[in-house]
Amino acid sequence: MNIELNSNTKIEEIQSEFSKRFPYLKINFFQTKFKPGIEVTPEDILPSFVLLKDVSGLKLNGSIHINGLMTVKELENQFRIQGGLHVEVFRKSGKIWLKTSASDQWTLDEQNKEARDSQLEIKTEKEDSDYHEQE
Repeated sequence: MNIELNSNTKIEEIQSEFSKRFPYLKINFFQTKFKPGIEVTPEDILPSFVLLKDVSGLKLNGSIHINGLMTVKELENQFRIQGGLHVEVFRKSGKIWLKTSASDQWTLDEQNKEARDSQLEIKTEKEDSDYHEQE
C-alpha cells in the first residue's frame, strides 16, 4: 500500500489508510521525536484533524510504500526521513493501546497478528467464563 504525503493531507487520512491494512495497529503523530522510556500522554499526541504542513518541516509531495514485512522501526524512520514526521506505532491489547517500542524490530504483520491473537484470547476467556451449565 502507498500512503500519499502532501501538505494538505490530514493526519486522520493517513491513520485511516493504515488501519484498513493493519486493523489491530494504529499510528500516532507527535510534534517532536518521542523519547524511549517516557510515558505517552493524550496531550503528546497530535489531533487527527491537523494538516501535515502544520507539523512537517519539509515540503511534502510523495508517498510512503508500506507492506507487512516492514519493521515498525523502518516504518517510523520512513515517515521521519520522507516527511519530517514523528510517528509511533501502537498495538491493541485488550482495551488499551501499547506503544511498540520494545518490539520495534517486529514486522507490521507480526505486530498485527500478535494484537489480533490477544483479542481472540480475551474473547475466548470471556465466553468461557460466561458459560453456565443448566440443571
